[in-house]
Amino acid sequence: MRKKKILFQSDSALAKTGFGRNAKEVLSYLYDTGKYEIFHYCCGTTKGEPALERPPWKCIGTMPK
Repeated sequence: MRKKKILFQSDSALAKTGFGRNAKEVLSYLYDTGKYEIFHYCCGTTKGEPALERPPWKCIGTMPK
């Protein structure tokens, strides 16, 4: 069975903001179900930033280098 794809746009789950904490909780739950392929479009984060490698889902920065 093919996993459904989710594109989630918010502050990075690593950000110490309300949106970042919320993103971490929601995405962690969705990831743990194993039903979804998750892409997190991280507002205010630079593309290619090494911290984006830490979460188990795919993270993409919105700001150019």
